[in-house]
Amino acid sequence: GIVSCIFEGYSSDNIGQILNENDIAVRTGLHCAPNAHKFLGTFPGGTVRFSVGYFNSSSDFDELHKTLTIISENS
Repeated sequence: GIVSCIFEGYSSDNIGQILNENDIAVRTGLHCAPNAHKFLGTFPGGTVRFSVGYFNSSSDFDELHKTLTIISENS
C-alpha cells in the first residue's frame, strides 16, 4: 500500500529530510506525475509518499509514530 500526505506548514522536502534523519525512507515531491498533482491541488510542492510492504515491522511503525509526534508537537 501507498499513502501520500501533505503536512500543513511544511514542504514535502522538509518532512522528507526530518524522516530521513530518523532512518525513515519516503519519497517526496511530484513523483514523476506533475499533472496528477495539478489535478489534486498539490502542485508544485507535491506530497510525502509512504510505501508499506511485507518487510515493514511493527517497530518501523512505532518509529514513524514517534517521529510524526515530534513533528506535530514542534509545529
